[in-house]
Amino acid sequence: MPGGGDGPLENVAALERSASIDAALLRLTEDHRLVVVLRHFAELSYSEMSDALGVPEKTVKSRLFEARHRLAGLLRLQPGERNDQSGGTGTDRSSTGARA
Repeated sequence: MPGGGDGPLENVAALERSASIDAALLRLTEDHRLVVVLRHFAELSYSEMSDALGVPEKTVKSRLFEARHRLAGLLRLQPGERNDQSGGTGTDRSSTGARA
């Protein structure tokens, strides 16, 4: 477990954060998910990512910027809320309604 000296509550919180990140990654498009995984988990450079994906470095940077923006939006959502990430900027939430 991460941080062996952490108490049970900290371990649970870390697991919940990890699960939230995993769920948000799965909601990204494949192109966006790939650049996030290659950059932050495989720790590839932009040049290496460009070669691996067969796209220009500028495209890699653009996709990564958009992917991070969408991930941030997904991670800010409250449990039970939906945010369609299939297109647009992901900033339009027309079904916000009253909060409990």
